[in-house]
Amino acid sequence: MPSEAAQLVVPSQRILLRTLRICLSGYVITESDRNTRVLVLSNRRSEGSKNAFRILMQLGWKDGELNITMRAGSSPFIWSSHGGSAPLAVPRCGFDGNGCAVSVFDMYKVRPAAVHFHWPGAKIVETRKNNLLWKIPFGLLKRQKQRRPERTAERSHHSLRSNQTNLSSLTNSTTDSLAQSKTFTLYSYNGEKCIVRTYCSTSLATMALSVAQMAECRTLRLFDHENLNRFLGLSLDGPNVLAVWNFCARGSLKDVIMSENAMVKDVVFIQSAINELCEGLYFLHSSPLQFHGRLKSSVCLINDRWQVKISYFGLRWLKNVQKIDTKDLLWLAPEQLRKMGDNNNNNDQQIDGSKQSDIYTLALIFTEVYIN
Repeated sequence: MPSEAAQLVVPSQRILLRTLRICLSGYVITESDRNTRVLVLSNRRSEGSKNAFRILMQLGWKDGELNITMRAGSSPFIWSSHGGSAPLAVPRCGFDGNGCAVSVFDMYKVRPAAVHFHWPGAKIVETRKNNLLWKIPFGLLKRQKQRRPERTAERSHHSLRSNQTNLSSLTNSTTDSLAQSKTFTLYSYNGEKCIVRTYCSTSLATMALSVAQMAECRTLRLFDHENLNRFLGLSLDGPNVLAVWNFCARGSLKDVIMSENAMVKDVVFIQSAINELCEGLYFLHSSPLQFHGRLKSSVCLINDRWQVKISYFGLRWLKNVQKIDTKDLLWLAPEQLRKMGDNNNNNDQQIDGSKQSDIYTLALIFTEVYIN
């Protein structure tokens, strides 16, 4: 039985064939127009035969172009060492391996361990770093000396010329009032003036703060609003706990009202003060603190540009340790007074404020400004 290659080159079927040569690599057929066709044979034996070769492809040139014709069933023979199928021209995931979507498991199968060991450590380092921002060593705080109290004649002379006082002298008087204030005390911190609220609680100075309390201190330290006085930090290593706030040169709103300064009667200043109080209180109500709780005119400070800034917010766990001054009860809403009356029966003077009580106190401040 003639082989497959011999059947392909029968003279009766290939009129144009001129020469048939059997070479070592296969059959080479030369046509009459000098176009050569090359038959590529397989050196692997077909099933059921011993000596027959199998034609895999046919190469031919026509009009200067190479034509390749694959014979049916030739792929298993050509790619027998690759499982019988030709490899893809482009790998399934690309030549760089990034063409396939990575599964969630493959993406995170190594990372959870890294997150487990590295994330808590980085978080702890960041927390310790932020705690250093609000912890103020007691040795860096220097109390400012108070001036000698004025005599009666000096106070009378001062009151006669109070209406003619310029801004610089008003700054000096409000600075003196801060130094003698019961709410704040004038200190210097790193060479800069600051105001300090003293909490007479040695137990808090020696005990460690809870996680929630330190988180609140970090939050207060990061507050940045033009109508909130900046909280600088706490001093816990002294005889008492000290809350340190930024210094405002004009003193408090109450100081300006009591000084009978001409600015109190300035309509523009009054409108600006009311608007700034509303803006600052709105920020507090929108913050994690939720409310102020101890708002009054003496904690509404004024800087050197006559801008009102609300101070003494937050730190309720420190405020509740202090005994409440009787005068401060005038600034509390009726519902707070009723709750305090109930708490006094249980020897508890804690004040739990609310947004509604802050609005009530804000109205009292507006009334105080308007009346004076």
